[in-house]
This record gives sequence, C-alpha cells and structure tokens, in this order.
Amino acid sequence: MDGATVTLSNVSTNFSYTSTTGSNGGYQFQSIDNGYYRVSVTKAGFKAGVVDNVKLDAATQYSVPAITLEVGATTELVTVEAGAEIVNTTSAEITSTTEKKQIEDLPILDRNPLALLSLQAGVANSGPGGIAETTINGQRSSFSSMTLDGINIQDNFIRENDLDFTPNSPFLSQAQEFTVTQQNGDVEKGGASSVSLVTPQGTNTWHGDGFWFYRTNAWKANDWFNDASGVAKPGLLQNQGGGNIGGPLKKDKLFVYGYYEFQRQRAQRPNDTVVLSPTIQAALSGATPSLPFTYQPVDGTTGQPSGPPVTQDLLNLPNHSPFSIDPAMLQLIKRVPQTSNNNRVGDGVNLFGFQFNARSNTSRDNVGARVDYNLNARNTLSGTWSYNRSYFDRPDIDTSFDTVPKAFNDDHIKFLSTSWRWNPNPTLTNEVRFGFDLAPAFFLTSQSFASGSIIDAGGFPFTGPDPNFEPQGRNTHTWSWQDNASW
Repeated sequence: MDGATVTLSNVSTNFSYTSTTGSNGGYQFQSIDNGYYRVSVTKAGFKAGVVDNVKLDAATQYSVPAITLEVGATTELVTVEAGAEIVNTTSAEITSTTEKKQIEDLPILDRNPLALLSLQAGVANSGPGGIAETTINGQRSSFSSMTLDGINIQDNFIRENDLDFTPNSPFLSQAQEFTVTQQNGDVEKGGASSVSLVTPQGTNTWHGDGFWFYRTNAWKANDWFNDASGVAKPGLLQNQGGGNIGGPLKKDKLFVYGYYEFQRQRAQRPNDTVVLSPTIQAALSGATPSLPFTYQPVDGTTGQPSGPPVTQDLLNLPNHSPFSIDPAMLQLIKRVPQTSNNNRVGDGVNLFGFQFNARSNTSRDNVGARVDYNLNARNTLSGTWSYNRSYFDRPDIDTSFDTVPKAFNDDHIKFLSTSWRWNPNPTLTNEVRFGFDLAPAFFLTSQSFASGSIIDAGGFPFTGPDPNFEPQGRNTHTWSWQDNASW
C-alpha cells in the first residue's frame, strides 16, 4: 500500500523512527542499533497494523513479514507477534548471533565472550601443521574481520590468529551480543566473514550488577609430568570481579552505560629445560676443567654398535693440542643448574632434563562507557570509549632457568567509536562513523644489556641461563572513517 506511515519504536528507549511506504508497499530502516522493536503501520481509513517484539541482532538485517491493513478506524489495532526466526530476504548474508542471555548463562572460564565463538555454525578451531587457529567456513583467518561497535579491533600488523586474539581482551560486561557472518558479508563488513561485537547501551530503566569470581587449584591433582619429576603442583589463584550500570540521563533521549572489570591471576606453568650431566658439571668445576663426552662407537658399514660406550675429554683430543675454555663461557656454563629431575629430554647420558615451575601471572583492567543521544527524530548520536591494560609474564619467551621470567608484556589499549545517524527524509539515511583502536604490543625484559655484549648459548645442546630477549614490539594503530549512505 502506497503512502502508509511506518513507525519503528525501540522498546527499551521509546525512541521512534518514521518512514513511508513506496508504491509496492515496501519500506526500509537503515543503520539501526540492535535491540527489540515494534513496527506499526497506519493509513487513514484502515486499522493500524502492528508487529511486536522484532528482535534485531547486531550487524544483521531483519525482514519483517508483510503487514496487511484491514479497513476500519485507525484507533483499532491488528497486532502480530514477530517470529523467533525470520528468513533474511534482503541480502545474501548468512549470519548467526550469540545473544546476551547465552553470554551471561553459559560457563566461560575467563569471562571472555569470544570463547563462545567456536559454538557458531561453520566456525572451527584448526590449522595447518597442528597449529590451532579459528577459521570461519574454512577461510583463512586473515580473510575475516572483527569489530567492536563498527571499529576493527584486530592486530592488523600481524594478520594471523585474527579470530583468536584481539589486543582489547574484551570481558562479558563489554559485550551485549556478537554476530558471526559466515559468508557473503556486505561491503561494510570488510571481508567475506566477520565477527561483530556490540557494547551494551542504557535504557529507560536503571540496571546494574556487581560480581566477584574466585578460583584456586588447591584441591587439584598435580600435573603428571611435574609429579614424575618431583616438582610441586603449579600454583593458581585467580580473582576476577567488577560491575556495570546503565540507564537514562534524560528519559527517552540520553542514555549511558559504564563498566569496569579486573582480572588478577597468580599462576605458574611448568618449564622443561636441558642441563649438562652431573659428571660434566663436576669436571668443568674442577681446578683443571675438562669436558668428558660419552658416545657410542658405531660400525660404519652396519650402523650397529661396535663396542661399549666411550668417554672422551673434548678439551684433550688425541693427536691435537689441548683446548681451553673461554673464561666468560665457562662462567656461563657454571650457571646452568647442576641437578636434573627427569630423563624425558636430552640423551640420558650427557644431557638431562630439569623441570621447574615458572611464574605466569596475568593482570588485566578493562573500563569503558557508552553514551547514546537521540537528538531528534532525524539525528541520533552514539559514542563508545574503552581502555584496557594488560600485564602478563612470558615464560614462553623466557625459556631459561628463571622462576620469575625476565620477559613480559605491559600493554595499554585505547578504543573509540563514534557515530552520527542522519535521516532527513523517509528515503535517505546517512551514517558517519569515526573511531580508532590504539593497540601497542610491547615485549619487554628486565634483563640488562648495558654492557653491550651478549653470550648466547643458542648453539649449545643445553638451555642457556640467559633469555637474551631484547625489548621489541609494535604500535598497531587502527583508524577508521566510514560513511554509509542509503537511498
């Protein structure tokens, strides 16, 4: 029906958008926030047609079923409940959404909503060469984008594991819901597939909550390999808490939502290293250092052992002048632990395994806020700001004998998303969005390199006592300007 007035009302904020139907009865609302809506259609001489509880998911389109107007007074209503599942007839996108109730009710170990990503259809965690990597419908992870309120939050310097890691490390308070576009993503998605997260927004009623989670492994059995090596159970003590609140600063017009979450995890992880045998260590520590090396003679023709093992001092080889060890290198070798506790690594003769628990602490603080302002029927404004501080030990980088790793990360990420939706008439909608994700990744160390010289044991068959990891990193700053117009 041509010329009917269509009103789209947000159930939570009571804000309404209006449009008119075209010659074929069609209408469209573009750049609308996720949430529950009510669609009403009115025209003089006809009863009003209403579709209630239209659920619009993040980064999706909803195809409202045809509304038939019956002859009668406009004060009469014909109400239809929206279906839970409606086929998208306006685009070729294939999407699925994880909603707030799922995010809050499903068990998530570290309150990271992206842990639910692999539950979506077409999402798998696999990769070449045994490397775990999340992919969507078999596409490369670098073909997928991940956004928060329309701004990309990936590490766009290294485009690997782009669906497994984001510098922003979101917590549950930061996520209202997220939508996975499996394929045929529209141009504004920036890729064939995408993950679109949205921040919660305030409504016409105040809501808030506070929480605290405590986790310990005091009653957990020891790791099997630690137990076999006589090493104590790795420690774990995790505290995670925070709160959020949202509501109206001006009813029907101005809304705010804010949150703060922290994580303090004090943990250890087993480190496996390789040390010299006690025989070699004792020989090197003597008044006259020697380097006894035991090997098995092999017949050059058959490849079979040709006699008992032979021990040879590598500093005094037959038919050669004696060798000497550089004093600096000798001091380096003497810093290698002189005990071993397993033979799972090394050759069990010259080299043995030494296992211990290295510190692996994590501290995170996430704070942020969102403001939505319905200026008038034609203009709406929105802005999201967040700050994330992540500090964590890197025992995976410092693979020396340090129980407190010298290598660590201390990153401070700043995020901003702003938008202005302008709807001057029923046929034109323009949305401007600007934002950034300033995400440095600094790999730091407490090891001093002031002397300007490094003794590297990387060429030796045993673990070096110094990680020799020099400070490094990158500033992955993503800036975004978008203008999406629809006529």
